[in-house]
Parts: sequence; structure tokens; C-alpha cells
Amino acid sequence: MTSAMICCVGRSRHWLCRPLCILWCFIFMWTAPGETTCEDDDQVCMLQGSTRSSSPHHSSIARKVASWRKREYHLVPHHKCGSAMTNQAAEHMRKALAEHSGSGLPPPVLQKDPETMGLAFDSSMMQTPAPSCFAQFGRNPFEIVVSGYLYHMAVTGPETWLLQPFGATAEDCEPSFIKGRMINECKADSKTSYGAHVLRRGVAQVFNSSRSGSISAVLPDAKEYETYPQYLKRIDLDAGLLAESIWASDATLAPMRFTNDFMKSQPCSINVCFGEFYEDCGATWARVLRAWQLPEPEYSAMLNAAKKSCPHAAQNHVLAHSSNGWMKRQGLTHPPEHMLVKHLREMDRLHLNGKLAALEKHLGCLVSGKYTEPAPM
Repeated sequence: MTSAMICCVGRSRHWLCRPLCILWCFIFMWTAPGETTCEDDDQVCMLQGSTRSSSPHHSSIARKVASWRKREYHLVPHHKCGSAMTNQAAEHMRKALAEHSGSGLPPPVLQKDPETMGLAFDSSMMQTPAPSCFAQFGRNPFEIVVSGYLYHMAVTGPETWLLQPFGATAEDCEPSFIKGRMINECKADSKTSYGAHVLRRGVAQVFNSSRSGSISAVLPDAKEYETYPQYLKRIDLDAGLLAESIWASDATLAPMRFTNDFMKSQPCSINVCFGEFYEDCGATWARVLRAWQLPEPEYSAMLNAAKKSCPHAAQNHVLAHSSNGWMKRQGLTHPPEHMLVKHLREMDRLHLNGKLAALEKHLGCLVSGKYTEPAPM
């Protein structure tokens, strides 16, 4: 028996530690035979043996296991870019992490951030107390505007900011930070959360754009007493799509472009397109978790957990939050989504200087599913 084994076995004072030390010593003898000088503490002895191992592979594994536990993991969706799906995924993955954390260690931080990082416009809003891995959920901008147009026309209840009339005063709001992390609160004493403030700011921009500016001629004047959904119902399709484009430009499209570019400079981070989860959800989640460099068994456990949020696995949840589902519940009708996308492309060319088309190219998220024009028969 080597001195390493004598030290680890002899100094394991707790009966639960002894079998683990014996197993470690046998592994050590197999991979790096030889004498090792022991310190007075079991953990020091083990660490000393590990760091002196002649196998770089084993040292690399130890470093990876240590590093992944020290990181945070963030799902970053935007409004109408998979917020409901990532909310479910985060819940399932946190449970999987807790069940597979092992060694009695607390699981790493994993959260979804639609109202903080999902509304970011500079790097200060992305800071975290520990090194982090991110997954940003982008979406084709034409899909976002069409989906938002239908959703905001019909939704009631969950989006309380939609119940406020145009004339309601929008408070100023600067994002707050606690312990190096942005929170969904304003710095000043405010009744409005930061997320609600940004969404309300988009409504104010629609109101102002209807009164003055380059496209005011094609936007009917918004009334101070009416809400944004009421306005969308009142105006025609062309004006409605333009109004939604204005609303989304600040609340969704600008943060999406910023975070998409931010991810490219971050280690263990990835950009994914929401439409990919409808095409092959399991493979898309696998790409996310591989980018996060998770080891087994956590990788497989979290992948299986994330799949529970996939559109095909959570159809009732998807329908409850979909734009089309809300339209049907309100008894509203609309042209097919692919026709609305086609119409919006023309509005973008005529009135928005092709900004949506330019962002589509920049993000690389293609039109998908029902938003894609059917192939000719």
C-alpha cells in the first residue's frame, strides 16, 4: 500500500468518507503509481495526489467539473421570442440540477431573464456576480412583429400594461442592480417594474409616432383615452403592422440585436432562433447544453428536462400563450400569418427603410412554420 493510500485511509475519520477515499486511492494507484507525501488533512492529501497525477486528462476533467459548478446559466428570451417556453424549461432544468448536484453541493444558478437581460441595451445590464454561460433566444423580426400585432390586439389579463390608456403618464425608470446583478426594479421609488416601463415606453412611441414624424401620415392619431389593443382593433392592417413595428423596435428588436452581438464575445454562450425549437426542439436544446459545456450526468438530465418545454410536448401551454390562441378566444379573425409577413415586408420597404429586412439578415433567424409562405402546388 502506498503512502497516499495509508494517509487517506488512515486519516478518514468519518465512516462515510473511508469508502470514497479507498476508491480514490485505487484510481490514483492505477493512473499515477508512486509515492505521494501526505499532509494532515484528507482533502489536502487528495488534492495533492490529483494535481501530481501524471495524466493531463484526469487533471482536465477535474478542472472542468470544478469550473462548471462555479458558473451561472442564463436563458435570455425577449418579448414574443419564447418567454413562456424558457420559463417552463428553467423550472424543469432547475429540478434536474438539484436532483443531480451530487456531493451535497448546491446546484449552480440557472434562471431565465426576459425582463432584465432580455431588455438589455448595454453590457452593464448583462453583468453577473460569477462567470456565466448564456443562451439568447432570437426570432425572425417579421415573425415578432406579426405575432405581436395579433397578440397585443387580443390579449387581456396577463399583460397589465396593455390595459393602460395612451394618456397614462409613463414614469422614468433607470434599471437597478443588487450585488452585481440587474433586477426588475427601477432605481427611483416607482410603482412600475423596469420591464413594464420598457413595454409602456413602446406604447408611448406609438402614440408620438401617430402624431408627428416620418410615418404619421399613414398612422391614424392615437387617442389619449384608448389602450394600445383598442387602437390596433380600430386601425387598418397596414397601420396596425406599422404601429407594432414601432412598438417592437425599442421593446424587443433593439435588445435582441444587442444581446445577439454580446453573446458572440462570451465563452460558453450561444444564440438560437425560436423557430428552431419547432423544427427540432431536442437537437436545439442539445446545442445549448453543449455550448454550456456541462458534464454527465447533468448534461443528459438537463436535456431531458428541457425537452418537457418543447412545443410538441407542451401543446396546451403553447396554445394558451400563442397569438393565434388569444385571437380565437376573443372571437377575432385575421389573414394567415404568412400573408401578414408578406404584407409587412412591403410595409418595411415603403415606410421603414428596410430596417426589419436588415435585422433579419444580421440575426440569421429565418421565417419558420406558419409564417413561411407555402410552396406552390
